[in-house]
Amino acid sequence: MLYSNTILKNVGVPSNIATPILNGVNFLATIGGLYFLSRYGRRTLMLWGTLAMIIILSLAGLFSLYSYNYPSLSMLVLFIMVFEFTSGPITWLYMSEIMQDKATSFASAMNWGIVVVISGTIPYVVRAVTVEGAYNNRVGYIFIACGAMSFLGLIFIFVFMKETKGKKKQDIEWMYSSNKEF
Repeated sequence: MLYSNTILKNVGVPSNIATPILNGVNFLATIGGLYFLSRYGRRTLMLWGTLAMIIILSLAGLFSLYSYNYPSLSMLVLFIMVFEFTSGPITWLYMSEIMQDKATSFASAMNWGIVVVISGTIPYVVRAVTVEGAYNNRVGYIFIACGAMSFLGLIFIFVFMKETKGKKKQDIEWMYSSNKEF
């Protein structure tokens, strides 16, 4: 969301159209995410949501590469919806469920540190894949790369994430304990 205007300008979508759409969808999807969180399990939502985001980011990249501007915008809208239904809120909820206070603080700081690094490098990446003063559709490679990184996240979720919905704190601690006693 930080550089959506820059990225969308490079795929040919005016920011006065894209920005209100993306922000409105972000707001409404956050509210919708509350419904999904209470209805489905965290792991299930993360697996399906991440898989959907991989597909959406790949399609957004392909649409951008082939100069299909408004389909690219629709994929970004869909991505924001899926993110706010799944990874957006679940990451914070899951951390609070499986970690103690100090670890949650460290994980939050690490999360925001990664956000700073990504937001600091994106302008350079966009400049590296575009040609100054000319319409350039190579920004689609950024979406495809993010889809590939999301695939790595999907593997991590599949291997390490355990379902915590409806479980007591003691049960969650036991699930993640290295010395389980029966």
